Amino acid sequence: PENAQLAYSEAIGLAPRISIAYVNRGAAYNDMKQYDNAVEDLNEAIRLDPKEVLAYINRAVAHAELGQPDQAKQNYDEAIRLDPLDAWAYSGRGGLHLRTGEYELAVQDNEEAIRLNPRHSLAYVNRALAYTYLGKDEEARQDIEKVGTLGIGSILMTAFEASIEEAKKRR
Repeated sequence: PENAQLAYSEAIGLAPRISIAYVNRGAAYNDMKQYDNAVEDLNEAIRLDPKEVLAYINRAVAHAELGQPDQAKQNYDEAIRLDPLDAWAYSGRGGLHLRTGEYELAVQDNEEAIRLNPRHSLAYVNRALAYTYLGKDEEARQDIEKVGTLGIGSILMTAFEASIEEAKKRR
């Protein structure tokens, strides 16, 4: 992420009016857990191009990590308003609903993400966790099986299964 941040900083120095450079540097800042810097860059990206969906999604991630769920939701909502076919916006908002304990809403948003992109493994992961918190173990099991068929890798699958077990303990 540090190399990406440096490369995008150089690009911004050469062409400061190109919004995607700010979007990408903001994403790099998110990866580096520098969420305040990410928000600053993503604000600039949106100022330059208010229809840049990825800027809203990345800014939502930063706000969520900063403990600002209302701002995160507003950004996901705006991304969905701008592009109602963006599966990542729905799965992101669904993940936010998981964090805030709104499990039915998490199921709904992740179902929409899956409808838009049936191979969206993160949406299945989020929905399985929401189902688990709701006590719908059979539905969660089906999503777990689906994730396994999407080829996410054994290490990620093991981590996912551990998250499901942890969710069962918390409900």
